[in-house]
Amino acid sequence: MAIRLINYVNNQLASPSLYADTYANIPAYGQIGRLFVSYDTKQIYRDEGNAWNLISDAGSGSGNLQTVTGNGNTTTFGIFITGNDLNLTNSSSKIYVKGLTLGSILFSSDSSGQIGQDNATFFWDNTNKRLGIGTNTPSAKLDVHSTGINATFNGTSTNNAFLVYQSAGTSKWYSGNLVSGAVANDYVIYDAVNSQYRFYVHNTGVINMPNSVIIGSTTPTSSYGFDVYTSAYFRSNIYNLNYTAGSVLFATTSGLISQDNATFFWDTTNKRLGIGNAAPTVALDVTGSGRFTSTLLVSGAATFSSSVTAVNLIANLPLGGVVGSFGSSAATNTYIKYV
Repeated sequence: MAIRLINYVNNQLASPSLYADTYANIPAYGQIGRLFVSYDTKQIYRDEGNAWNLISDAGSGSGNLQTVTGNGNTTTFGIFITGNDLNLTNSSSKIYVKGLTLGSILFSSDSSGQIGQDNATFFWDNTNKRLGIGTNTPSAKLDVHSTGINATFNGTSTNNAFLVYQSAGTSKWYSGNLVSGAVANDYVIYDAVNSQYRFYVHNTGVINMPNSVIIGSTTPTSSYGFDVYTSAYFRSNIYNLNYTAGSVLFATTSGLISQDNATFFWDTTNKRLGIGNAAPTVALDVTGSGRFTSTLLVSGAATFSSSVTAVNLIANLPLGGVVGSFGSSAATNTYIKYV
């Protein structure tokens, strides 16, 4: 059975201290200390003399807590809300959690849903707008400190995993794993402006650059795959651990650069070329069987020069073999000139 208070209750100062009615009948404020109980809204107000101050709000419905205001409840036991979300709709609403420091990023720290922080390794620099992972002094927009693998980019299922570089919101370059390229899972660099793959590293160890690579100049003068320019002259250095000193490089039928030091060798110390041997004794030292033939279309077929009376051409051929054959396709002279 409900009890309704309809009369004033006087305190020691002979002023009414408690009044109950519907909220529509709340009396005018002006008597400090007086309480008003609104039995239809289940709210309790205190008369501050110049306004009614809401001190308890049980809300509507079945009596569950609906609203907690800054003038409302203080408790050492905390407030638990189950079954419904906590919805703050006032534009100035704020949530304060005791124990947090400036820059804390909150996360669920245990299986019960408790909120925690780890400022030493997970930190937001709100002044410079930077996120630190593994550090609380980030020096860039995203600053990751770790040992081993610092980040993982996973293309789910059979999708590519790319890191995209943009300028003013427009993609310029991609780099990452290409799932279905020339070889499965190539590492690539993709030119998004011209829609071309510029660099491949196959997981077989092969590097492929499908378009010219120019270093030192923006205006290549050839269509070669690798051009190196400096301010003074063209220079290209190719290093291969399989090449030895004196290697003479040549292209095979497949375009592969190769060497054959046993039969084609340059003595860089003495400036001698060996054909058929790796130890030339004069400027041009030819060793082999069969014919040594040089067919040229102009006179002055070859010149062999020495400052002393040394032998400039040695042809080590079987007894009776032809030392050399120099011919012309027209009626012009062909000869070897000795100077």
